[in-house]
Amino acid sequence: MALSTTLPNSFSSLNIQDLIDFLGVKKVKNLVFETVETTEKQNQKIAEISQVSSEIINSWNEQELIIKHLALILEAANLEGEHFNTFAERCISAKIDNIELSGIVDLFVARGRYEPRNPYFFIQEYKRNKQGPNSDPLAQLLGEMLVAQKLNNRVEIYGCYVVGRFWYFVIMDGKNYTEESPLNSTNTRELRIIMSKLNWVKKYVEKRVGEI
Repeated sequence: MALSTTLPNSFSSLNIQDLIDFLGVKKVKNLVFETVETTEKQNQKIAEISQVSSEIINSWNEQELIIKHLALILEAANLEGEHFNTFAERCISAKIDNIELSGIVDLFVARGRYEPRNPYFFIQEYKRNKQGPNSDPLAQLLGEMLVAQKLNNRVEIYGCYVVGRFWYFVIMDGKNYTEESPLNSTNTRELRIIMSKLNWVKKYVEKRVGEI
């Protein structure tokens, strides 16, 4: 196997070792993804989603997972506001340490109602499982977060990647990142934690947008 001599420019081609070697990304344990308590309405929805999904999720294909599970969670979280919105399948790019990084992002929350401006939170969706030996959802997410840092002139960025029923929340501060333990979105208790983290994301984005 040939050793990498350059960092791939596309998010989809990134792997974690290249990010370590070329950009100095480092895993740490001290960054914490905060939470905001779920509402009663959300708790009712959480119970419905987890009950149905736990019974049938293994039979769903990619689009069914998105429509029947992921979309319902995001609807309950309502990650939209007067001056920010969710955007899907949009391209972002920036030069990081003289290396151009770019690609299509599955879903992110950004300032702007009709077109994304400052991206603050990313969700990278990886279907029922990681797709093939070259797929590295964490590396792809970190690449997107590095670009967001550049676009926002901020060192802290938040995101998560989703593999089937499991959500992995990630915090990035500069080149340091913490990847939290996966949360099972078909488990009622753990789905409530997922929702509480998404609630915090909305509060965080509201604050950031208000500063501009």
